Amino acid sequence: MYYTGECFQQTPYPKPYRVVLEAKYLCKCVAADTGRTVEPLTKEEKKLLSHFRLLNYDAKAALAEYSARLHKDDIFLWKQWMEQPFEIQLQMAVQRMGGSYD
Repeated sequence: MYYTGECFQQTPYPKPYRVVLEAKYLCKCVAADTGRTVEPLTKEEKKLLSHFRLLNYDAKAALAEYSARLHKDDIFLWKQWMEQPFEIQLQMAVQRMGGSYD
């Protein structure tokens, strides 16, 4: 999450914090003021993000949620999952989370 700076003086429905789905998918920390990852991304992480960015919002949210849950529950299994091709990751997440994301 990062701080957007929105408050009730600017809008009646401020969103002071936003989830950075890309960081949640990669399980990376982000700077609170910019929303950018704190540490540089590897070549493989950049490649995964290029695929991730092509998804619609619902698919991104579901994939990020699955990744975060898997990381929390079993980091070893998460690392193995992250080494899979993006299409396999998406397929596994959809199977386990339910739904379809085309």
